[in-house]
Amino acid sequence: MKQASDPTVCLEVNSKATYLKESEVPASLKPFIKYDHSPPAQHTAQTPLIQDTPSTSNTLQMSATTNHFSVNIKGKNKDFEFTKILKKTTFAAATPLDNIKGTNQEKISILDKFFVSNEAYAGTKVSHYKGKHVLLAYFDTQESAQQICDTQIKELDSTTFTLWSRESIDQEIQHSRLSEQNRTIKAKNISLSLDYDIIRKAFECYGSVVRMNMVKRSNQFHAYIIYE
Repeated sequence: MKQASDPTVCLEVNSKATYLKESEVPASLKPFIKYDHSPPAQHTAQTPLIQDTPSTSNTLQMSATTNHFSVNIKGKNKDFEFTKILKKTTFAAATPLDNIKGTNQEKISILDKFFVSNEAYAGTKVSHYKGKHVLLAYFDTQESAQQICDTQIKELDSTTFTLWSRESIDQEIQHSRLSEQNRTIKAKNISLSLDYDIIRKAFECYGSVVRMNMVKRSNQFHAYIIYE
């Protein structure tokens, strides 16, 4: 019986071409096959997918649309193990969004230009978290982020930064609410047909309302009313 054809194909990943038998290419890498290439004489089907060099450390990093995968090659048996690549750890310094003038994109551009000479700088983004609206400047090291926080930046209208931590914000909010415990009530089973203003006016009949938060459930609202 004649054996089925198993041609040698060119697998191109990250601008690097490797030649393997088509049957040896895992399904997830088949989109990278280039059928219009012919393998050079010095390459054979035994060529490992990644050369053993310190820069690659036997790991190929490739990106899909939204996910990142790591392909590990174990010896010569060409076994593939797919693991999720973790995001690089960065440290953020924050400044209130209104401290710098302009649109959000203009503010990001201003910080990009200011920190361009800082080798540890990893970019800026606008962030909103539990009522905090800030610009976050990311750095590769905590020391670099801390140095920014210890300096008043005259070129940015004397803007100051603080180390960003969601945990510290949560603790701050929790601490501020300790004094509100005896002035807070929770209302449940509120009809979804009622809006914020109607609900607040109903509770204002019993005293001055400082703040009211509403949480939507599957078939009802829950309201947290804080009185003065």
